[in-house]
Amino acid sequence: MKIGNNIVKKLGVFMTDTDKKIFSELLFEKFQNIYLIDNKSSKNKNIKLLSFLSEANVSATILNSSIFSLDDYKKLVELQNSPPYSFPMVGKGMIQYVPSNIAQYDPKCLKDGYLSASYNSDDKETEHYIKQVFKTVGQNGKKVFLTSKYREIVADVAEKNIVAWPNAAIEYNGNNGRYLTQTKERMLISK
Repeated sequence: MKIGNNIVKKLGVFMTDTDKKIFSELLFEKFQNIYLIDNKSSKNKNIKLLSFLSEANVSATILNSSIFSLDDYKKLVELQNSPPYSFPMVGKGMIQYVPSNIAQYDPKCLKDGYLSASYNSDDKETEHYIKQVFKTVGQNGKKVFLTSKYREIVADVAEKNIVAWPNAAIEYNGNNGRYLTQTKERMLISK
């Protein structure tokens, strides 16, 4: 989606901790200068680097420092005047990652997470990077379909812009009340 001079992209994803670790490893293999940065607000300006996206509780920035350096990222944090300090999530060389987690309304279900990005339409480096990451997520993910907890019915058409990674698809397949979920009413499975 284009808003003014900015391009905004979002991709929903279901991942277990196993999937998050595999995704993190793929990012490190595919890109030489990737940093995973914890976005949890803090009383200090120290940037917390993550080894795996499974360590992110709230969200993380997937920073490609070949496009936007870690030093420049730190400068953005330094510009803030008072705590709690927040950490940039989108922009040049950045992708925001919000993890999927156990649903608060149903501990048997996995709530969706997502990747999002917003960048200037003239920024071809960031655009290329985002396309590569989103493609990696899509290629390793499986399509998800709307279903019902109460009837054995599954939609014929997959949901758009959302995928389940292999471990999430296996663990949350509808058996024993274990579903992928977006809301209390929206249950999904992969097929």
